[in-house]
Amino acid sequence: MKKVISKKYIKPLLVGLFFSNIATNSVQFIISLYILDQTGSTSLFANIMAIALISKIIYTPLSGNLIDRYSKKILMVVLDSMYLICTLILILAVHHSAIGSVLIYNIIIGAISSAETPLVQASVPLLVEKQNLMVMNGLVSQMTVLSGILAPMVAGVAYQVFSFTTILLLSSLFFIIAIISEITLKIPMIDQEIKSSLANLKNVLTFLVSTGKKNGKLALLAGVINFIVTAFVEVAVPVLFRLKYHVASNIFGLIQAGLAFGMLLAAMLTPLIVKKIKLNNVYILMMVSTGLLLITGLAMLYLNSQLLIISCIILSFVSVQFVFTVVSIAILSEIQGRIEPNMLRSVLAIVMLISMVALPLGEVFYGQVLAIVENNQGEGIVFIAISSVSMLVAWISRKFFK
Repeated sequence: MKKVISKKYIKPLLVGLFFSNIATNSVQFIISLYILDQTGSTSLFANIMAIALISKIIYTPLSGNLIDRYSKKILMVVLDSMYLICTLILILAVHHSAIGSVLIYNIIIGAISSAETPLVQASVPLLVEKQNLMVMNGLVSQMTVLSGILAPMVAGVAYQVFSFTTILLLSSLFFIIAIISEITLKIPMIDQEIKSSLANLKNVLTFLVSTGKKNGKLALLAGVINFIVTAFVEVAVPVLFRLKYHVASNIFGLIQAGLAFGMLLAAMLTPLIVKKIKLNNVYILMMVSTGLLLITGLAMLYLNSQLLIISCIILSFVSVQFVFTVVSIAILSEIQGRIEPNMLRSVLAIVMLISMVALPLGEVFYGQVLAIVENNQGEGIVFIAISSVSMLVAWISRKFFK
C-alpha cells in the first residue's frame, strides 16, 4: 500500500480538522454556558451533558465498520455537512424549546461524532509511515487542541456581546471552511474483506481479549483515565468557575483556553518527552500531575483566599491536561503501531467506545458529588480523593507500556 506523505495531502486534513473542531468546540462551549445560565443546577447540567453522549456510545462500535466500507474523504465531508445542517436547525429550534432543543442537538451530534475521531485516527496510518506515526499524531493533536484554545476565547468574548444564535452562525461558517478543505483530501484505500458490523465487532472483541491482551489493557487504561480525570475536569471546570466563583464568560473562556494550552504544549512535546523519559516511565508524570490535585484539595481546605484557590485549581488542571494528553497520544501510537491496517479502524472504534462509556458515567457521578458537596471543605476532600485514586491507577499502569 502506497502512503501519501506529501504536505499537499496532509495539510487539508489538518486544516479541515482545525476548523471542524473550532466549530464544534465553540458550540459545545456556549451550550455549557447556556445550560448553566438557564438552569443554575450542577446535577442537571452534568446529567444533560452525559445523556447527550448516549447516541455516541450506541454508534461508536459500528463506526469502525462504516469507516472500513467507505471512502474516508467522503465520510469526512459528509460528517461536517451533517454538523452544519444540525447547527442551522438548532438556530431555528432553540427559540421554541431552549433546553429541549440543546439536548436533542447534542444527542444527534453524538451519533454523528461517533465516527469522527476513529475516522481521523484510522486515516493517519494511511498517510505516513510507521516511524512517523508519533509525529503525525502529535500534529493532529496540536490542531485539535489549538482549536480548543481559540474556540472558548472567541466564544467567551462573543457570548458577552452577541446572542447564542449569532455564535451558532459563526460556527456554521467554520464548518463550511472545513468541508471545502476536506474536499481536496486524498487518502488511499486498502483492499480488504468487509464483514458485517456484528461479525466485525465480534472479531475485534475476540482479538482484544485473546491475542491483543496488551492492547486491551491500554484501551481499559484510556477508559479509566476518562472516568477518573477527564470527566472530573469537564464537570468541575464550568461548575466551579461559573456557578461557584461566578467568573464572567470572557474570563471563563480565557481559563478554558489556558487549560487547552496545556494540551497543545503536550501534543507538541510528546515525541521529545517519550524519547527523554522513555514510554514505560510516563506513569511518573501521571503521579506528579495528579499530586497537584492533592495540593489543590489541601488549599481548598485550609486557605481562605479565593484567588489562591482558583490559581491552584487552574495550575493542577493545566498539569493534568498536559500529562494525560501525552499519555493519550502514547496509547494511540502504541495501538496504531501494533495492529494491522485491516483491523485498525474497528479496534480504534472499540477503544473509543470504552472511553465514551466511561465519560458520561464519570460526568453523572461527579455532577452528583459536586451538587452534594457545595463548599470548600467538601470540594477539597473530593480533590484529595481523586488525586489518591489517580496516583494508584498511574502506579498500576506502569507496566502497560513495557
